[in-house]
Amino acid sequence: MQVSVRANALREALERATGEISTATATSRGTVRITVPIPERCTDEQWAAVLRALMSVPRWGATDGSGRTEVWAEIKEDPC
Repeated sequence: MQVSVRANALREALERATGEISTATATSRGTVRITVPIPERCTDEQWAAVLRALMSVPRWGATDGSGRTEVWAEIKEDPC
């Protein structure tokens, strides 16, 4: 899936902070959700970097429904 520069920057920031691979999915027309797992032994510095990235967008959250903590953030894409 092709994503905007903003969504790509967020994806890269989350991957850099966690050292994990993220996924990007379209949740509704014009909205992309980026999800990344949190490492089992996440350091304080990693969490700080994750939170900085998440706080840059208005809609984000976390889940552990898969047995592993994951964070997600949504970006509303600019219409072309």
